[in-house]
Amino acid sequence: MKTYIAKAEMCTYLQVKIIANSEEEAYQKAKELCGSKFTEIEGTGNWEVYNVEEE
Repeated sequence: MKTYIAKAEMCTYLQVKIIANSEEEAYQKAKELCGSKFTEIEGTGNWEVYNVEEE
């Protein structure tokens, strides 16, 4: 038998609570945050195989 490498792409949805005076301000604050401040939204996300090649 041969060995193959399957490559996949994964999408994970995250969220964070932000205190702000407006939606626009919250958006700007969110863009400036470090990604580690966000937490995964359970039960969301997906993955898909995009390539398989012989090793």
